[in-house]
Amino acid sequence: GGLDARLVLDQFRSIRQDVVMQQVPAPFASEVYLVSARFALDHGHVAEFNVCQTQLLEVLHACSPAVKTEVHGARLLYLAVTAQHSEHVAAMQQLAAEDLLHHPTIRLVRAATRALTLGLPARFLATLSAPENP
Repeated sequence: GGLDARLVLDQFRSIRQDVVMQQVPAPFASEVYLVSARFALDHGHVAEFNVCQTQLLEVLHACSPAVKTEVHGARLLYLAVTAQHSEHVAAMQQLAAEDLLHHPTIRLVRAATRALTLGLPARFLATLSAPENP
């Protein structure tokens, strides 16, 4: 049989609880949260992703710049998809304060969130085939 995503998510949840209870250092904890968040997204579990990304935000200081950018980008998409406008504005302000608004990944995510907000996903997809992304 195939992979039982619910079983894996339950295992990740248990591991994350152990990480919290045992006060595991941030570098390892961030890896646990990141892998859990990616798995949840890959399997369409938005609520589980939210738990993971919330935990990731608490240990983001221990992450590499690439992981920080990935987490910020995923958070922006999550906030747009779940229509959390005030939180989205706050996240954008944080990115501006960290001078990340013009990072290529964040620019791409911002274009995607604009397209989602405006109900124009096809226009966004067309920009992906353009010589230079927005």
